[in-house]
Amino acid sequence: MYNNQLNGSIPSSLGDLTYLSVLYLYKNQLSGPIPIELGNLKSLTDLEVPDNQLSGSIPSSLGDLTSLNVLYLQNNQLTGPIPVELGNLKSLTFLVVYNNQLNGSIPSSLGDLTSLNVLSLYKNQLSGPIPIELGNLKSLTQLPLNDNQLSGSIPSSLGDLTSLDILLLQNNQLSGHIPIELGNLKSLTYLVINNNQLSGSIPSSLSNLTSLNVLYLYKNQLSGPIPTEFGNLKSLTDLGLSSNQLSGPIPIELTYLKSLTNLEVGLNQLNGSIPSSLAVEKLPPKLASG
Repeated sequence: MYNNQLNGSIPSSLGDLTYLSVLYLYKNQLSGPIPIELGNLKSLTDLEVPDNQLSGSIPSSLGDLTSLNVLYLQNNQLTGPIPVELGNLKSLTFLVVYNNQLNGSIPSSLGDLTSLNVLSLYKNQLSGPIPIELGNLKSLTQLPLNDNQLSGSIPSSLGDLTSLDILLLQNNQLSGHIPIELGNLKSLTYLVINNNQLSGSIPSSLSNLTSLNVLYLYKNQLSGPIPTEFGNLKSLTDLGLSSNQLSGPIPIELTYLKSLTNLEVGLNQLNGSIPSSLAVEKLPPKLASG
């Protein structure tokens, strides 16, 4: 029933299909709430209702679907908090609820979902801190939490997510220092934490992220020098450090980054000369405003 032009609400009578294992309703024009009766579908392994016009809150009864592997609710108009009961879904590998109007804090109970590969919560109205318990999600490969209203510091426990490929925290209200423990994320290709209120120096431990393609730290309150160790980031294509309070010279070691195509270091307090072999380019507008 996916990718049609179905409209109206999701019938609560679907909750009577207790042997159902897969429910695909995505890419329709469905509206109204997600029925609480779907929590009766104890055999369900895959629930996908994204790309509709669903509203109301996420029913806490979905926390009873203990066989669920995949929960896709993105691109709707869902409101209210993320139910703490979703922490009961121990078999879940994908929890994707981005681009809704969810508010409240991220439940610490999500740290119990140790089978998760993807936790995608971006483009909501979530507030409060990033739970330290997310550091328990050792199988996680993608953690996009960007474009919310998250505050507090970046938990050092995120440095335990050694399978992580993508970490997106931009466009929040995060403060404090960048944890040195993020240097443990050797599989990381995207580290994007621009447009926050981060302070202190850039940890040289980030130079351990030799798989990194994109590092965006711009529009924060970072100070101190650009680490010379960044010359180790041989896979880096995009480095955005502008609009901070960085000081000192541009390290000549950046000339070792032969894959680098976009470098932005403007609006800082840097001094000295630009290394002659370094081509300085501005980030494309679509990246610089990300």
